[in-house]
Amino acid sequence: MDFELSPEQEQLRDNVARLMRERYGFEARKGYQASPRGWSEALWRDYADMGLLGAPFAEADGGFGGGPVETMIVMEQFGKALALEPYLQTVVLCGALLKHGASEKHRAELIGAVAAGETRLSFAHAEKQSGFDLHDVGCSVVKDGGGGFVLNGEKTLVGQGDSADRLIVSARLEGARRDRHGIGLFLVDADAPGVTRRGYPTQDGQRAAEIAFADVRAAPHDVIGAPDGALPVIERAVDETVAALAAEGYATALPAVVGRGSPLTFRLWRPGEPTLPGGMGIPEPLDSAPPVEPDLLFVPLACFDRRGHRIGYGAGYYDRSLERLRSAKRIHAVGVAYGVCEVASAPYEPHDQSLDVIVTEHETIFVRER
Repeated sequence: MDFELSPEQEQLRDNVARLMRERYGFEARKGYQASPRGWSEALWRDYADMGLLGAPFAEADGGFGGGPVETMIVMEQFGKALALEPYLQTVVLCGALLKHGASEKHRAELIGAVAAGETRLSFAHAEKQSGFDLHDVGCSVVKDGGGGFVLNGEKTLVGQGDSADRLIVSARLEGARRDRHGIGLFLVDADAPGVTRRGYPTQDGQRAAEIAFADVRAAPHDVIGAPDGALPVIERAVDETVAALAAEGYATALPAVVGRGSPLTFRLWRPGEPTLPGGMGIPEPLDSAPPVEPDLLFVPLACFDRRGHRIGYGAGYYDRSLERLRSAKRIHAVGVAYGVCEVASAPYEPHDQSLDVIVTEHETIFVRER
């Protein structure tokens, strides 16, 4: 099996790398981030002219005949530059929903517009209670009696949803909120009557939006695939998006105990790399692994409350680590627990460090104050 890039793929990599070097310096990025959309419309047009927006799509659908390798090449260079444009949302995530769920006619219409830079898409899927469960969809859709549909509900953390032209919205046609069956995908104009968007910056310099749908109408041709069988398409699209994010350069680090009474140190680790048993038999990376400072920290706990207070396992390693990290930069602390670990009020002392988010098997709890 040949893992070498073809000459065409090498040229794609070199062209994107050159564009990032020339147009994505530190001051330029600050300017793009401060613009009304939070990214560069001029660069988006350049991406279209270079064929980047149509690279992973079949020629029959209006693309340029590439695939996952081309996506990884582009994402790797974008990751090095910390590019802000909605490539991940429009081309990778929504593009995958279209590739695997839309009809031939839908693909030709929408992918051609995406490739030309004329249409930007965002996937409105996550809800406040859903956590990481892709099948937890409470946003409802009902048939209107004339072949169309009416949507009601709210979506959270919609990537670049405040600047999207159109939204792909997941909504439940039938079944209970956590049923796997009964979920559909609906194409909605972002400025349609009944759509309300509230945009905000995210911690990585990107933007997201909270979006509400109040009696929003979708025509029969706005349904992507079966109106009650979209979950397999969603799962496949999310898997492809995670792979693209890995190419962009997100890294994983594991904690290591330096000594009792000291903060933890964090070292880079990749799946398959060796570890050594640490305290309580917990695997730790080798001492030779490079140390890093995390931007997001997953925190174990024995119990928690909804104010973000927690009880750990008695040694105070994570409190000391969070105190040190937060003194230097903004960092998110995410507690991971079973719902049964929740208490009305967890003991809290001045030196304790609160959580920003708590993830259980049932929900994601966003702590509003610390």
